[in-house]
Amino acid sequence: MGEYEKAIQDCNEALQLDPEDIIPYLNRSSAYNGLGEYEKAIQDCTKAIRLDPRYKKIYVNRSEAYNSLGKHELAIQDCNEAIRLDAQYAMAYCHRGNANNSLGKFVEAIRDYDKAIQLDPEYKEAYSNRGNAHNSLGEYELAVQDCNEAIRLDPQFADAYTNRSSAYNSLGEYKKAVQDCNEAIRLDPKHAETYHIRGNAYNSLGEYKKAMQDCNEAIRLDPKSAKAYYIRGNVYNSLGEYKKAVQDYNEAIHLDLQNAEVYYNRGNALNNLGEYEKAIQDYDEAVRLDSRDVQIYNDRGNAYQKIGEFSKAIQSYEQAIQLDPQYAEAYNNRGNTFSWLGAYEKAINDYNEAIRLDPQYTEAYNNRGYAYHKLGEHSKAWLDFQHILGTSDNEGLIETAKQQIAELANKLNSSYTQVLAMPFHDISSIADLSGRQLTIACPQSYAGWLNTALAKYGINLNEITVVDISPENYSHQLESGKVDAILVYYHPDSTITRLVSDGIVRIYQWTDASVREVASMFPGETVVAYLPANTYEGQSESILGYAPTEGIPEPAPAPTPPQEPVPVEPQKIQHHIRPGAAIGRSVTYTKFLEAGDEIGAFVQLYEPSPRGSDYSYYFYVKVIDEKGEVVKSWQKDWERDNTLEFSLTVSTAGEYTIKVTHHSNYAKRLYMELSPPGWGFIESG
Repeated sequence: MGEYEKAIQDCNEALQLDPEDIIPYLNRSSAYNGLGEYEKAIQDCTKAIRLDPRYKKIYVNRSEAYNSLGKHELAIQDCNEAIRLDAQYAMAYCHRGNANNSLGKFVEAIRDYDKAIQLDPEYKEAYSNRGNAHNSLGEYELAVQDCNEAIRLDPQFADAYTNRSSAYNSLGEYKKAVQDCNEAIRLDPKHAETYHIRGNAYNSLGEYKKAMQDCNEAIRLDPKSAKAYYIRGNVYNSLGEYKKAVQDYNEAIHLDLQNAEVYYNRGNALNNLGEYEKAIQDYDEAVRLDSRDVQIYNDRGNAYQKIGEFSKAIQSYEQAIQLDPQYAEAYNNRGNTFSWLGAYEKAINDYNEAIRLDPQYTEAYNNRGYAYHKLGEHSKAWLDFQHILGTSDNEGLIETAKQQIAELANKLNSSYTQVLAMPFHDISSIADLSGRQLTIACPQSYAGWLNTALAKYGINLNEITVVDISPENYSHQLESGKVDAILVYYHPDSTITRLVSDGIVRIYQWTDASVREVASMFPGETVVAYLPANTYEGQSESILGYAPTEGIPEPAPAPTPPQEPVPVEPQKIQHHIRPGAAIGRSVTYTKFLEAGDEIGAFVQLYEPSPRGSDYSYYFYVKVIDEKGEVVKSWQKDWERDNTLEFSLTVSTAGEYTIKVTHHSNYAKRLYMELSPPGWGFIESG
C-alpha cells in the first residue's frame, strides 16, 4: 500500500468516527490529488466547504483538482475565495498563478508568484512555477534563475529540475537539459513530463533511440499526454518514419494540442508521404492558427507545386514574400514554379533576388544554371554550375553540377577554358581546370609560391607547365599559343603595360567579377585580369585563406597618388529565422581564431511584419569555444533595443561559434556584421 492509499484508509476510519470533522475530508482530498483522482478530491472539498465555508485550505485543494482537470476558471474562483478569507495566504496566490499559467496568462501568473514569494521568500514551488511562466514567455535566463533558487531551497525538488531542463532545451543547451532530467527522474521516476522533455533534448542531439524510449515511457505514465505524442511524432519525422509521425500528430491533436506547429509538422510528414492535398489542409490550419509564419506559406507553395497547382503555389510564395521581403527561399521556390511553366526569364529574376539576399544559397545557383541552360545561355549556366563545385558540400548538388558541366562542355567553344587569365591570388580558378594539361605563364619568381598555393587545391606542379613571362621573355611565350592562363601581379611599369601596349592581350580591371566571368566576356582571346595594388592585401587573404608573402616581389609604385589602405570590410550576413516560441530557432556561424584575435560583431533582429499580442521580446547571442563552453552570452529585450554590438578578445586558439537564438511566435530577419570576415555557416534550426 502506497503513502496516499494509507492516508485515504486513515481518513476513512476517522470519518466513521466523526462524519462532521472537516480535517479528514481535507487530508483525503490531498491524497486523491496525489493519486490523480481529481473528481473524488473535488467531492471531498465540496463536502468540507459545506461543513465550514471559512476554511481557506479546502478552497486551495479544490482549485488544484480543478486545474488538473483543465477547469482553470473554477480553480481561479476558489483561489479568489481563499484570498478573500486571508489576503496574506501565499499558497492561494501560488495556485492562482498555476491556473493563470495553464490559461496562457503568463504575465498574470508571474504577478501571482511574485506575491506568493513576497509573503513567503522560501516558497520553493512559487520559484519553480514562476520559472515555468518565464519559460513560456521566452525569458529563459530568468526561468533558469528561478529554478536555481528553488533547487537551492530544496536540492531534492524534482519539479524544479524538470522546469529548468525545459528552459535549457529552449536555450539549445540540450546536454544540460538531459542532466537535469536525469536528476528529476532519479528523484521522481513517475513524472511523465520529465521523460518527454528529455526525449525532446535527445531528439535535438540526434540520439533518436533514446528520444523514442523517453517518449514511450512518458506515454506509458500518462496516456493522455498530448505533448509526449507530439514530441514522439517529431522523432519519427527525424527518422523518416512519416506514417508513424502522422499517427502521433493525430493523437496529439485529438488530445487537444491546438497549435500551429503540430499542424505544420504533420503537414510536412504528409508532404514527405506524397499526400499533398492533405498536407495543404494542414498548412491551411497552421496559417489559421499563426498567419505570420512565412515558412508555412512557403511549404504550402511547395505542396501546390507538387500537384501542378502552379498559380496557387505562386500565390503562396507571394504571401511569404509579402510578410518577409528578405526571405530568399520563397524567391527561389517561386523561381522554380516559373521554371516549370517555362517562364525562364521570370525564374532567373527570382533566382537573382534569392542569391542577392543569400549569396551562399547554392540551390539557387543550381536552379539558375538550369534556367540559363534552357535559354541557351550556356556560358552563364557553366559559371553557375562551376560556382557550386567551388562552394557547396551538398553531394547531390555537386554531382548534378558535374553532369551539367560535362553536357555544357560540348556546347561551349573549346577555347573557352584555354584562354582563362587570372591575378595570381585567385589560384582556385586553376582547380576548375585540373582535369586538363595546362600551361601557366608567370614571372619565374612566383614559382615557389605557386607550388604551395596549388597544393592547397590538390594540384601538383608536375601536372602543369610553368613558363616565364618576365618582361624580356613574354612575347615569345604568348605568341607560341601554348599559354592557357596568365598569372600576373600589378606591375604598371613592366609586364602588364607592355602586354597591353603591344596589343597582345586585353586588360580587365579586377573588381567583384571572378576570373571565369572575365574569360566568358572575351571567348577565344587571352585576357589578363589584374588586381589594383591598393586592394591586394584584404582581398587576397579572404580568397585564399592566407596572404602569399614568400617568393613574390613587391609591386612597383602605382602611377597614382598614394591612397589610404582599404579597410577590411566586416562579413555581412542576413538570415530568415522561423518562429520558435516554445523551442527557439537559431543561426550558427563558426571560424578558427588565434589567441589574441578580436571578435567584432553587430547583431540586429527585426520582424518583417507587425507583431501579434502574444509576442515574445527576447533573443540571445552566445560565443562558444570548441569545447562547447559558453565564453560569453547576451540576452536582449529587442522591443527596447533590437541591436547588440560587442567585441571580445579570445584567449586561446581554436574554433569559435557565434549562435543567435530567438524565441518568438513570429518569423524574424537577422542581420549581422562579423569581423574578422570568413565565418562559415553551420546550421539554422
